[in-house]
Amino acid sequence: LEIFYVNQPVSFTAQVQDFVGWLQRNSQVLAGFEKKAPQIEGTLKALYECAIPEMKETYWTSVQTLVFLGFNEAAIDLLVQHSAWTRWQNKDMAVKAQFEILESLITILQKMPRLAGSSNASAAVVGAAKVFTNASDFEVYRQKWLLACRQLLQNEVLWLECANSDEMTALGAKAVLSGLSGHEKTLRARAGTWTDLLCAQLLHRYSSLESFAELSSLTEYCIDSRDGAAAAAGSSGGDDGDGDGGVSFVADILLAILNDNVQEVISLCSQTLGPWFMAHAPDLFIDAKRQELQQMAGQQFERFVVEFTEALMPNTSMWQTVCDYLAWCPTWGEGALQIYLERLPVSRSDDKTVLQALEVADRHALPACAAQICRTLGVSRWQQGQRGSAVLWLRRGHDDRRVKHYIAEQKGRMDELDQILESLAEYERRRQTDEGGDGRAELDEILETLTGYAFKHESGGDQEKLQSVQLALARAIQ
Repeated sequence: LEIFYVNQPVSFTAQVQDFVGWLQRNSQVLAGFEKKAPQIEGTLKALYECAIPEMKETYWTSVQTLVFLGFNEAAIDLLVQHSAWTRWQNKDMAVKAQFEILESLITILQKMPRLAGSSNASAAVVGAAKVFTNASDFEVYRQKWLLACRQLLQNEVLWLECANSDEMTALGAKAVLSGLSGHEKTLRARAGTWTDLLCAQLLHRYSSLESFAELSSLTEYCIDSRDGAAAAAGSSGGDDGDGDGGVSFVADILLAILNDNVQEVISLCSQTLGPWFMAHAPDLFIDAKRQELQQMAGQQFERFVVEFTEALMPNTSMWQTVCDYLAWCPTWGEGALQIYLERLPVSRSDDKTVLQALEVADRHALPACAAQICRTLGVSRWQQGQRGSAVLWLRRGHDDRRVKHYIAEQKGRMDELDQILESLAEYERRRQTDEGGDGRAELDEILETLTGYAFKHESGGDQEKLQSVQLALARAIQ
């Protein structure tokens, strides 16, 4: 996706080389999706620990795999482990042909030409000593380099002498040169996956493609070739076919890209890459500055962003992140953000969180939403008995009706407390002057009035009156 939609390569040739570099870097990852694909790391470790590695069957197959995937430096390191080098240094003339072939093969690998990729994908030229930015210059040099490969292959006397001393080395080195020369059968024999085969084809056989149509056809050929080989292996070996979902997805999305089927690319991404990736898909696709992407980006990409925010919403600590993502959506974002902010559990939040929510509403020009948050919190605080805080938030929310109602209600409560105080004072006066008898009935009436009355309030005046009532009541009960 990055190579074909985001990066802006200098040419199609450079883009193809970037893609080859991607195939190289991810060769083992892609091979891991297929159960029967060879994993080369363990094989190489065992070869490096072996005193005479070329005696192992995996030695030359590993060299071929490394060369055909373009890892020339790693292949050269493995060739240097061949015992012929030590034996030649010890004047063992029996390995003269092996030494000459190995030396020539290393020189050829060191001089292998590659076309340059784009500047931001320089890793695409791994293992190449000769890198060309001009396709014509590359082709001229490559023909001379291929001539050197053929001349070495055609030295029958040298190969016969090598085979007499070590037939495995002769066959293995010939296979390497055959693959470097672009022989189809050799490249197919060593490719463990269709991605490896595609990489080898682009490096050694079709290094100068000129269109997406050619690249698409080659990709389909490689996929069909390896699928046919896998089917044959499955029919004889009983493979259950599981575990190839990842590489199958890569094949599907690559073909969709190469066939310029943007809608299919987006559909495949949404099925596989998860809501976070799809929420950021607009950054990926729209940056490509392509007309069809711009046209379909709007509501379809907004839907992906909204789906991602829905996945985040159950986590209350992510509410600010949800707001940021919703703000990205020009069509649905404002309405969704307003609904989300209004439904925040502000009644259970501290003032800092509420102020942050108000800041978000102000930043995105949602004054009605900010007012509703203040009203919701004001009502909650009043129900909790925090009357001063309640009136403050209601006023900030421009809820004049409730403010007047609550102030009137508060005044009524204060008046009621004043009446209770007057009744207690009158009761106390009569008791001291013996005018009201025992006054027990009157005291019970005052206590009944106080039943259910809240004794925890934020309002200072209310609290003072309640304390006065409590003191007066205590004296009356005594």
